[in-house]
Amino acid sequence: MINLRVTEPTLSEEEINELVSLTIESDGTLDNTQVFINDEFQEGVVSLYVHIKGANNREGLRKFFADKYYIPDVPEFFSEIIYRNDDGSIDKERIFE
Repeated sequence: MINLRVTEPTLSEEEINELVSLTIESDGTLDNTQVFINDEFQEGVVSLYVHIKGANNREGLRKFFADKYYIPDVPEFFSEIIYRNDDGSIDKERIFE
Protein backbone atom coordinates (compact mmCIF):
# COMPACT_ATOMS: atom_id res chain seq x y z
CA MET A 1 0.00 0.00 0.00
CA ILE A 2 2.97 2.31 0.43
CA ASN A 3 3.57 2.49 -3.34
CA LEU A 4 -0.11 3.10 -4.16
CA ARG A 5 -0.61 6.38 -6.03
CA VAL A 6 -3.86 8.21 -5.31
CA THR A 7 -5.28 10.83 -7.68
CA GLU A 8 -8.45 12.87 -7.79
CA PRO A 9 -11.28 11.44 -9.93
CA THR A 10 -11.08 12.54 -13.56
CA LEU A 11 -14.80 12.04 -14.21
CA SER A 12 -17.73 13.98 -12.84
CA GLU A 13 -20.61 12.13 -11.16
CA GLU A 14 -22.74 12.74 -14.27
CA GLU A 15 -20.05 11.22 -16.52
CA ILE A 16 -19.74 8.20 -14.22
CA ASN A 17 -23.49 7.56 -14.50
CA GLU A 18 -23.13 7.48 -18.33
CA LEU A 19 -20.44 4.76 -18.31
CA VAL A 20 -21.18 1.36 -19.86
CA SER A 21 -20.63 -1.70 -17.68
CA LEU A 22 -19.51 -4.95 -19.36
CA THR A 23 -19.70 -8.06 -17.17
CA ILE A 24 -18.74 -11.62 -18.11
CA GLU A 25 -19.76 -14.42 -15.75
CA SER A 26 -18.30 -17.86 -16.38
CA ASP A 27 -17.14 -21.04 -14.70
CA GLY A 28 -14.50 -21.40 -17.41
CA THR A 29 -16.66 -23.22 -19.97
CA LEU A 30 -18.29 -21.61 -22.98
CA ASP A 31 -21.67 -23.22 -22.23
CA ASN A 32 -21.76 -21.60 -18.80
CA THR A 33 -20.65 -18.11 -19.88
CA GLN A 34 -23.00 -15.14 -19.73
CA VAL A 35 -22.41 -11.58 -20.99
CA PHE A 36 -24.16 -8.56 -19.47
CA ILE A 37 -24.09 -4.95 -20.63
CA ASN A 38 -25.35 -2.55 -17.96
CA ASP A 39 -26.68 -5.57 -16.04
CA GLU A 40 -28.81 -6.64 -19.06
CA PHE A 41 -28.22 -10.22 -20.27
CA GLN A 42 -27.02 -10.31 -23.89
CA GLU A 43 -28.74 -13.04 -25.91
CA GLY A 44 -27.13 -14.60 -28.99
CA VAL A 45 -23.54 -13.39 -28.48
CA VAL A 46 -21.26 -14.93 -31.12
CA SER A 47 -18.13 -12.86 -30.53
CA LEU A 48 -16.86 -10.30 -28.04
CA TYR A 49 -13.72 -8.28 -28.80
CA VAL A 50 -12.08 -5.72 -26.51
CA HIS A 51 -8.70 -4.21 -27.46
CA ILE A 52 -6.84 -1.90 -25.06
CA LYS A 53 -3.28 -0.74 -25.64
CA GLY A 54 -1.56 1.84 -23.46
CA ALA A 55 0.40 4.84 -24.65
CA ASN A 56 4.13 5.01 -25.12
CA ASN A 57 5.44 4.97 -21.58
CA ARG A 58 8.93 3.58 -21.09
CA GLU A 59 8.70 3.07 -17.34
CA GLY A 60 8.46 -0.21 -15.46
CA LEU A 61 8.05 -3.38 -17.50
CA ARG A 62 7.20 -1.45 -20.65
CA LYS A 63 10.83 -0.37 -21.09
CA PHE A 64 11.77 -4.00 -21.74
CA PHE A 65 9.14 -4.43 -24.47
CA ALA A 66 9.19 -0.95 -26.05
CA ASP A 67 11.75 -1.85 -28.72
CA LYS A 68 10.26 -5.28 -29.39
CA TYR A 69 6.57 -4.42 -29.78
CA TYR A 70 4.60 -1.54 -31.24
CA ILE A 71 3.50 0.82 -28.48
CA PRO A 72 1.36 3.75 -29.70
CA ASP A 73 1.89 7.38 -28.71
CA VAL A 74 -1.72 7.62 -27.51
CA PRO A 75 -3.86 4.90 -25.91
CA GLU A 76 -5.84 2.67 -28.29
CA PHE A 77 -9.25 1.31 -27.41
CA PHE A 78 -11.70 -0.67 -29.54
CA SER A 79 -14.60 -2.93 -28.59
CA GLU A 80 -17.36 -4.71 -30.46
CA ILE A 81 -19.89 -7.45 -29.90
CA ILE A 82 -21.41 -9.66 -32.61
CA TYR A 83 -24.88 -11.16 -32.19
CA ARG A 84 -26.64 -13.93 -34.13
CA ASN A 85 -30.29 -13.05 -34.71
CA ASP A 86 -33.18 -15.53 -34.68
CA ASP A 87 -33.21 -15.56 -38.49
CA GLY A 88 -29.49 -16.49 -38.60
CA SER A 89 -28.28 -13.03 -39.64
CA ILE A 90 -25.43 -11.30 -37.81
CA ASP A 91 -25.39 -7.83 -36.18
CA LYS A 92 -22.23 -6.05 -35.07
CA GLU A 93 -22.28 -3.26 -32.48
CA ARG A 94 -19.74 -1.14 -30.65
CA ILE A 95 -19.84 -1.71 -26.87
CA PHE A 96 -18.23 1.49 -25.67
CA GLU A 97 -18.65 4.63 -27.79
